[in-house]
Order: sequence, then structure tokens, then C-alpha cells
Amino acid sequence: MKCPGCAAPVAEVTPALTRCSVCGASLTGGPAGGDPAEGYSAGGNPAGGDSAGGDSFGGDPAGVGASPYGAGPSNSETGTPSPPSGPSWNAGHQSDSDAGGGAGVGAGAGAGARAAIPADSRSWAIGAHLSALGIGLLSAAMLGFVGPLAVWLMRKDDDPFAEHHAKEALNFHLTVLVVLLGSVVLAIPAALFGILTLGLGLVLIAVVSVVAVVLWFVLPIVASIKASNSEGYRYPVTIRFVR
Repeated sequence: MKCPGCAAPVAEVTPALTRCSVCGASLTGGPAGGDPAEGYSAGGNPAGGDSAGGDSFGGDPAGVGASPYGAGPSNSETGTPSPPSGPSWNAGHQSDSDAGGGAGVGAGAGAGARAAIPADSRSWAIGAHLSALGIGLLSAAMLGFVGPLAVWLMRKDDDPFAEHHAKEALNFHLTVLVVLLGSVVLAIPAALFGILTLGLGLVLIAVVSVVAVVLWFVLPIVASIKASNSEGYRYPVTIRFVR
């Protein structure tokens, strides 16, 4: 199976393994309704089928306003006694899948839980992406990993949301550094290839370089937007140096 937060492969869920070792996402959430690579859960209500942004982080989805279990005395599918109506997860962060009623939660639960991510955590997550881009612009993309590395070291022990985003940004910009070093080593062979192909090789190399630069600039901005919306993000074409 794959983690619903970061899409990393994980072992089968057992009582001893209920969270992803990569990003800390809950592996016991309800039926996912969005893109598992986009969503993320860290102790809140992971059910709700929010197709706009996947699962969510954090605390009490206070905006639900009604019991996901219905008004009857017991759950019709499992026979589990139903709790009283109204939001009821704030004390123990109980998910609907734990109580057997995951199918009854609407998209509003996911939206309410996303809003519960503390502003401080979102700020650190956004800073991890934008600091990498800013430092990268000043250092020709060579030192972009410094910003997210600092955020990851400071927040990795007590902030799963910021830790997830900082680690993703760190891996992406370390990958960029490896590509840059590799391009320096291959500069002379690339020039010879361009000459031997009567310039067509140089055109191809130029196109690939432009695409790479655009992705290097755009992806951190996309990741920052995801972080501001309390969503997880996984950079594509990235070597996972830090897991």
C-alpha cells in the first residue's frame, strides 16, 4: 500500500504501525476521496473524501456541525454505538474509520480539518519552500537546500506538517544540486555532441535546460501554495535523500 500523505510505499498496517515513517501521516484513515499524493493526515479526521485537496492535518474539524454517525442508536453497518450528534473528535482526535462510520462524513469535514493547521506550522512550511527559492536565486541554485535544511532541523521533532514540507523541499533542492554538478562534468561531452549533430544536439540541450529552470522556479511556488492551504506536497522527479 501507499501512504495517503506522501505516496511512499509502506508495509501493511498493524496495531504497531499506524503512521507513515516518511511523513507521519495516519495509515488508518477512512476512504480517501482525493489524490493520496496531495493529501496528508497527522492525527485529525482523515476521512471525508475531499477531492479538492486530499486528506488533512491536525485537529478538530469544528465546522462539521453534525454527527457523522447519523441519529440512530447504533451504526447500521458495524453495530457500533453511535456518539451523540455534533462534533465529537476534539478530545482524542478520533477518526471516523476508528469508530466504523467513515462513510458518513461529507466534504465539509476535510475542509474544516484543513483549517485547523496552526498558522505557525503553515508559516514554517511555506518558509521552507520560499527560502530555498530565494537562496537559490542568489547562489545560481547551488545553495537552495540551505533554507529547507534549517527548517527541517528545527521542526522535525515537534511539527509533522512543517517537517514534511521542509523534507520535500530539501530533497528537491539537493536533487537540483546534483543535476547542476552533473551538468558541469558533462559540459564538454555535451558540446561535442552538439557539434557532431550539426547543432541539433545544442538545441535539444537548450530546450531541456529551459524546462528544468522553469520547473525549478515554479515547483517551490506550487508547494508553497499547497502549504498555505494546509495540504501536503510531494515534488516530482526528486531523489529522496532524506526519508
